[in-house]
Amino acid sequence: MRVIFIRHGERVDNQETAALTPHGRDMATAARAWLAEKGHVPTHAFHTGRVRTVQTSDILLEGAGVVASKVRSMPRDWTTWPTFISESLRGAGDGSVLLVGHQPTQNMLERVFPEALAPTNNRCAGIVLESTADGTWRCQDYYAGTPRK
Repeated sequence: MRVIFIRHGERVDNQETAALTPHGRDMATAARAWLAEKGHVPTHAFHTGRVRTVQTSDILLEGAGVVASKVRSMPRDWTTWPTFISESLRGAGDGSVLLVGHQPTQNMLERVFPEALAPTNNRCAGIVLESTADGTWRCQDYYAGTPRK
């Protein structure tokens, strides 16, 4: 199983603005192009449930063929994420999972997947992890998007 994690940490100055800004859409579109260029096609997708994260997921998945019913919000309790993902992929064979999270989710993902260390100087980053026979994760690919200004 592969996990493709995209950290989409666009900072929105007006916290009442739930939607992606044009810059956020541009970052997500660039990340989608990277996924397509590398041939990373997710079979399942999960997000953290925030409006901006859902919109980022939609952009990243455009043309990927992942049906909406497979795009689900992650449980609030991050300690259950590995079990949740495994159960969601049961019977899916060697599926690829797209996880999308904003900056607060980054800390949780790093605890669940220790190699999912997105660089702090980038607002948009992607890590492709592959599970190994001993239950650990190995980094297979890496993407760094727009640097912070």
